[in-house]
Amino acid sequence: MKIKWWIVTVAVIPCVSAAAVRGAGNVTGFETVARPNHFTGACPTTIKFTAVIHVDAVPTTVEYQWERSDGATGPKRKLTLKNKGVGVNDTWQLGGAGQTYHVWEKVHVLSPNDMSSGEAPATVTCKP
Repeated sequence: MKIKWWIVTVAVIPCVSAAAVRGAGNVTGFETVARPNHFTGACPTTIKFTAVIHVDAVPTTVEYQWERSDGATGPKRKLTLKNKGVGVNDTWQLGGAGQTYHVWEKVHVLSPNDMSSGEAPATVTCKP
C-alpha cells in the first residue's frame, strides 16, 4: 500500500482597518483649559492654553491653528497623533497696569475634518 503525503500551505493575512491603511482617522472632540484661568497681580502675565485633541484612529495627522478672542490666529501646524488624545499648547502674554481682560483661545482643526474646540476663557486683572 502506498501512502500519499500532501503538503498544505496556509497563508495568514492580517486584517487591517481602513483607517490604518489610509493613516488617518477623524477628530472627535477636545478638552480645553487656560492656566491660570483667573489672574490678579502685576502685569504683563502669561496665560497658557492647552487643548487635548481626540481622534478615533491612530495614526492621524491633523492640521490645526489657535484662534483668539481678539481675532488673531496662530500659524497653521501639523501634528501626527500616535495616541487617541494628544495635548497642544499656546501662550498669550497680556496686561497693562490697572486693566482687566476677559480673553479666550480655542483650537481650530482644519483637517482631516473641520472642527473647533470650545473656548478656554481666562480673566486677567492687572494691579496699577
